[in-house]
Amino acid sequence: DIFELQDSVSNAVASEIEPSITASEVRRAATQPTRSNSAYDLYLRGTRAYWELWTKDSLTRAEALFEQAATLDPDFALAQAYASSALINCVLQGHADDPLPMMQRSAEYARAALRAGSHDAEVLSLAAYTLFQCEEPQPAIDEMIERAMAINPGMSRCHYTAGFINLYACRGEAALAAYDMALRLDPRTPWRDAIMIGRAQA
Repeated sequence: DIFELQDSVSNAVASEIEPSITASEVRRAATQPTRSNSAYDLYLRGTRAYWELWTKDSLTRAEALFEQAATLDPDFALAQAYASSALINCVLQGHADDPLPMMQRSAEYARAALRAGSHDAEVLSLAAYTLFQCEEPQPAIDEMIERAMAINPGMSRCHYTAGFINLYACRGEAALAAYDMALRLDPRTPWRDAIMIGRAQA
């Protein structure tokens, strides 16, 4: 079973990397996004569509697949978070015929993801990105990013999102620091072009 294998690998890696790792950190490393193989397959197919060229077709397909995954497992927070991101990026890329309802659905997905996965750094990062676009109060957005980076300070995606949010909150120095950290953590990040543009604007 793929999830049992992931459990074994997570625990083995945790014990080798840091003997003093806490029990809670081991549990977090071994936590699976869903116990449904079918939901996980839909999620993987959704991420493939999501990482295409962000055309209207690819983002629409991604959102539909993420929605199906979340329907099979309503607690699948990562699928809901990516559905929210697919929708908000559809709006931002100018693909929405009627942006407001799509933004509302995106925010609903993000809030559902937070309810189901408030201790997942990637969920927090994706939700913060979406809700920032939907004009959630800035202190709430900042809290999500701070929690995400506290949970997983080594996740490049969290620092990229922090850079983006700081940039558009007119906090240039903080944006630069976050962007630089994102690149240090993952020099080949798929967000590299966006980071370089953001750095130039900060």
